[in-house]
Amino acid sequence: MAKSIITWVEGLKGLSGIVIVFNHLRMCFWPESHDAISEDGQLYLVQLPFVGLVCAGNLAVRLYFVLSGFSLCYRPLQLLEENRKTLVFQRTSRSLQSRFWRLLVPSAVASAVSLVMAQLGAFTHSKTICRAFFDTTPVATSVAADVWLWIKDTFLDVWIVGKHHFHDSLWCMKILLVGSYLMYLLVALRVEARHSYWVWIAIGCALLSPAVASIGATDLAGFVFGGIVAFVEVNLAAAKPSTTSLIKRTTHYAAWFALFILSLLLGSYPSGEANAPWCSWMYTLVRCVIGIESTRQAMVWWMNVSAILICICISHLPYLQNALSLPCMMYLGKTSFALFLLHPLILRSLGGHLFSMFSHWHGIGYDIAALIMVAIVMVLSLIASHFWNIYMEGKAHEFIEKHLILESDAGPALVK
Repeated sequence: MAKSIITWVEGLKGLSGIVIVFNHLRMCFWPESHDAISEDGQLYLVQLPFVGLVCAGNLAVRLYFVLSGFSLCYRPLQLLEENRKTLVFQRTSRSLQSRFWRLLVPSAVASAVSLVMAQLGAFTHSKTICRAFFDTTPVATSVAADVWLWIKDTFLDVWIVGKHHFHDSLWCMKILLVGSYLMYLLVALRVEARHSYWVWIAIGCALLSPAVASIGATDLAGFVFGGIVAFVEVNLAAAKPSTTSLIKRTTHYAAWFALFILSLLLGSYPSGEANAPWCSWMYTLVRCVIGIESTRQAMVWWMNVSAILICICISHLPYLQNALSLPCMMYLGKTSFALFLLHPLILRSLGGHLFSMFSHWHGIGYDIAALIMVAIVMVLSLIASHFWNIYMEGKAHEFIEKHLILESDAGPALVK
């Protein structure tokens, strides 16, 4: 069971990474599809429920948070079930020390590359394209000013306010760090209190409250509920269908699959205005029942609820687990963080130059040029992520484990 769970989690991370790239490509070339109904009256396929999941980047990010909470908690909770508390503390100690460095080093290098590219004028053509994603492309000033700004953003602002001038996608680093430390704290609480899962549930529900939504901390709920999913799998042994009764087994899978379809519908909630009949009821519900007025906060709330339900459902659907455990999905999962860091640089540099060139070719319309760019950016991002994962992240992790982590009595084998 342990191997099966970890593989589908990795595969779902990879799928989330691909969806994030598609979402940024949509923001670049078809920003009119941001709302459920376009201002120009044109209907895009990605504005329809379920179809829009192909580029549901906000849902994909929240899925990554839930899966991170699951991954951080699963093995420690498994060790607790085996009554190996010493190993739990040793493993958590190493993870606690390494987590910040494993987030800082890749993000710092990626933002430094973006700084150099901005100084070299690689983003020039991107700034001439009036599209939402290109509007946040970094603008170079003097070298000294940019280097100082990079230092301040990399080591301070991105971890406090979630903002980086040279890599705006790093807004989630703060949530990843705070969410990780929150899960380490909850694991420690679980060691001392056998029935602390009620505390986990209470914290998770509190993080979904309108008061928390108003300060922008709702995304932390994904980490907690990811840990709860791991808790259920390891400690409560969630009910499995009987292998002797076809009717019971079919009913069990049908119920979880129906909930899975509902969670996908909730995840189709638009990133912009919920101004279409198929999704307006969702905004009305969250406004009247939960008390959230802001459309942005409503979107974040629904994305978190959808991500939580999706992970819970997949944990009970072995066929979906098997699909997400395919070698190609596992590979995407291993390179998902690198893909997240690198694709904005490729899109805003080479993508901007090539799109400007293609769009001026005779006989090639806007949509054809944009589709060509989608294919080129995706392929180049996957290739760059492969080598980045091997030669940058891999080497950085080895250095962190050897030189920045205080050794425990259990030795390095705990981090495997």
